[in-house]
Amino acid sequence: MMSHVKDLFVLSLVCLALTLSPSVLAQTDAATFESWGIQVLGEIDATLGHPTSPLWAETAHADGTQSGGFNGHAFVWPLSTQLRALAQAASLDSATWEGRLWVSNNEMQKAYWFNARGGHSATHGNNAGLKFYDDNAHIAVGYVDAYRITGVQTYLDRAKATYDFVLEGEWTSSGRGGIRFNQQTTDSADSISTLQGMRAAAMLAQHTTGAERDAYLADVERLWDWAAANIQLDSGRFSQGFDYNNNQPAGVDIVNASSIGVSAHLEWYKATGDQTHLDEALAIANATVGRFINTDTNVISDEGLWAFELVEAYNALSLETGDTQWTERIVAGLTWLHDNKQDSNGHYGLFWGRDGPITGDLTRWHLNDMAPVAFAYLDTAQTLYALEAVPEPASLLLLAAPASLFALRRSRRS
Repeated sequence: MMSHVKDLFVLSLVCLALTLSPSVLAQTDAATFESWGIQVLGEIDATLGHPTSPLWAETAHADGTQSGGFNGHAFVWPLSTQLRALAQAASLDSATWEGRLWVSNNEMQKAYWFNARGGHSATHGNNAGLKFYDDNAHIAVGYVDAYRITGVQTYLDRAKATYDFVLEGEWTSSGRGGIRFNQQTTDSADSISTLQGMRAAAMLAQHTTGAERDAYLADVERLWDWAAANIQLDSGRFSQGFDYNNNQPAGVDIVNASSIGVSAHLEWYKATGDQTHLDEALAIANATVGRFINTDTNVISDEGLWAFELVEAYNALSLETGDTQWTERIVAGLTWLHDNKQDSNGHYGLFWGRDGPITGDLTRWHLNDMAPVAFAYLDTAQTLYALEAVPEPASLLLLAAPASLFALRRSRRS
């Protein structure tokens, strides 16, 4: 199987080198997106940075005050996105950002992870706080990424422990399936908890062996079988969840569910080399065009706190398949975001495309709106650097041994 995966990697490199679009490489400066992302991280630190800890507040105000969250700190959901953004920064400039990533992750582990069963509380320093399975799935994914970027074993160990907690939320009785939203959920399963949990398992399978790897892959297959049967819509996208009281999908199709579905299948493909998983990732992605990103302008419509997952999924598709249309769409959409949704002080609001260009300066801004923008810019910068680094077709024969595609996204300065 490993030989097959390596063969697929070489083939993907050939396809990538042959199909790169000059419009991306010739007209788009990866360093520009990197600078935009670093600027947003700087503004987050300047206005949302906590005065006595290496973490951040939930909300900042134009008068310099902070509010929201718990104990003066952000809820764990926006914190998880911020730490994923820091990981992207570390992949671009390890000397500057790896230490900061480590310190902040350790503080999160100390202040949000509680009791013998583990799991991150939604609220800072609150041992009795409610724990959300989707929050913890996001954190598990972030920890695997941090491991891939830094090679620090502690991140992988924490990813496994966090994933174990996520799996505690899976329905295992009464003929149900899927993963609940939080510990108090009694009558439904949540799409994000389930699909992000599936993604985390597929990622962990790539960094384990033997029975442990087999167990993660079994989780992936079981979670996907349930999702395909219960929350995937005829469009190929996903509902927000499944209502067991009425035995039907619940809510609307939302951008992060489909985006995470793409990412989960890409990780499953990388874990196994099975083409059907790549095909499913492409099918879901195609179903998002025109729904979550404008077909003509490529403006991304929805809330950034969800939409950044679409950025990551599209960029990963370009790297995996060699079809740069996905990153071309992201470049156009994020350029519009930068030019039309940033106020004069460098702050971003809730919606990326909806409601049109911003008018006036924001009086308050939130970590859950700022961190996704930082992540999106930095992930796109990393993708563009990787596309630029792909060798010419003739030089592919000089590759002594293929690495993973993720290695192409590693630091250009470390």
